[in-house]
Amino acid sequence: MRISLNDIFMYAKCTSSSRNLIEGEQVINSNHIVLCGKIQIENNANTTTIKSLVIQSSNLSEKPHEITGQLLMKGNLIEIIDFVCTCKAGASECCKHVVAVLLHLNRNHIEDIQTLSSTDV
Repeated sequence: MRISLNDIFMYAKCTSSSRNLIEGEQVINSNHIVLCGKIQIENNANTTTIKSLVIQSSNLSEKPHEITGQLLMKGNLIEIIDFVCTCKAGASECCKHVVAVLLHLNRNHIEDIQTLSSTDV
């Protein structure tokens, strides 16, 4: 299963010419996603937590931004619940780092994303 582009556009409130999408594509194409994995919540098998680390574009030597998100699995569909980022624009839930992680989840099957342990993040 993959997240659809339509779901990403709706969640991030963007179009193909929106700044967050264009810059999110630049982030993913520059291989700035250092880590992207899933954490299964034991009490809810339908919810998957995604944890990611993304290099800061403006300051490569600084600590990477942390992105945390929730996905709801409904049969063959994936619903994006929420994503937050530690960057200044991250509270909007649709910054370029969040879009980059969502695009990563579009390009890769959720089943193929590594499962993270508590020591990975």
